Amino acid sequence: MPYIHGKNTFGCIVSLRERETILAAAMILPALEESFWAQRGGGAYFNGRRLEGLRATRSIFDAILCTNQGGHSRGTENVITFQYPRCASLQNYGCAAAEIGDILKGQNDGCFFDGVKLWDIAAGCLLAEEAGGRAINALNDPANDHGGVRCVISTKPIFEELCAFVFRKPD
Repeated sequence: MPYIHGKNTFGCIVSLRERETILAAAMILPALEESFWAQRGGGAYFNGRRLEGLRATRSIFDAILCTNQGGHSRGTENVITFQYPRCASLQNYGCAAAEIGDILKGQNDGCFFDGVKLWDIAAGCLLAEEAGGRAINALNDPANDHGGVRCVISTKPIFEELCAFVFRKPD
């Protein structure tokens, strides 16, 4: 059941937010037959089983990361360039739900975004926190809830290192 570009990494993301707090979250990737859900304070679940612990990669140098940064890169007509943290592997699935889902399943260590919408990552933030990870996001324009968001979702051991890269002051 491929969707855009023939890929099976697509999904539906829903979250319930009261003021600034995400209370409940769900992500479904139908082609992969995967579903994730969480309630604040109630844990996170994958296909009906409670998620218990994420990867324990100790350093960002050994981490497998995902990003959407390629879409916000600089470059010439034929070459795209962008900065990313030194890590073991950097991937872009093109689907935030699949990238976050792989953190929850222990298949990667973190993801970082710049320019996605809040509704693309809000559920994943709660899911990661309830599964034992960490997450932070900030609106690129604090006056616009519908604008782009900068976000880090990761395991605890690499969270601070990844935040230092994503939220650094531009050169």
